[in-house]
Amino acid sequence: MHDDLNLGIGYQIFESFPKSTQEAFLNPSARTIGQALNGLVLFFTSPLLKLGIVKKAELEKFKHDIQQETQKIPEQNRDNSKLGLVVKAIEDAKYQLSEDKIRAMYAKLIASTVDNRKNSLVTPRLATALSQMGPNDAVLLKHINEQEGHVVPFGYFIKKDNVGTSTISKKSIDFLKTGTLINQDISLDVLDSLGIIEVKHDAWLTNELFKPSYDRLEESIRVEIHNKFSAEEIEFTKGCIKVTDFGEALLRCIFL
Repeated sequence: MHDDLNLGIGYQIFESFPKSTQEAFLNPSARTIGQALNGLVLFFTSPLLKLGIVKKAELEKFKHDIQQETQKIPEQNRDNSKLGLVVKAIEDAKYQLSEDKIRAMYAKLIASTVDNRKNSLVTPRLATALSQMGPNDAVLLKHINEQEGHVVPFGYFIKKDNVGTSTISKKSIDFLKTGTLINQDISLDVLDSLGIIEVKHDAWLTNELFKPSYDRLEESIRVEIHNKFSAEEIEFTKGCIKVTDFGEALLRCIFL
């Protein structure tokens, strides 16, 4: 098998692909990368399509999204050296094709994997992280990506008593750029556990730019709980979300 190409995939797996897909990926001009990716998508999703697990419309949308993204890559930047990572992304994506936002993220990740300006950032873990996200997690990640510096303030209330302290409200997040307030405790935990973000409970953003955000958060949550506790027994707690280095690599590959 073409020893001059480091495709990052086993010979037997490569040989199992349709000949047209093999030839498209081995074409030195890389003009046929879009054709090759379509071939791989069909190869890995056809069994699920036959079983009715994947809908034809979802499959066609996925192929279209990939084609749109790869067409944006200049000819000189198209790179077929990481076929193994492309295969992993497609294999993982086939179970998420019904989720529009995640399907679109996979299409961008696949395009990034065949783009030599980005594919040094691509590891198997990126596709794995997407495979463990749900639609709410994807929405939260998109909001985080839209924030300057990828840092976001959040806050919640705690109750103090003789025993200690306990959390009495969900974590509310303020997206300064859009003025959006959301509660997404579960999605925060998911993105944190995947290593995409750090949720810091013992640190907050001290720049004056973020003071209005913390004020909005405190006021909003206090309205929700004002009938349940007296002002003396509760305390507003500030925190912040920061994207990790791994998270930054993921964001660059699925959003930019």
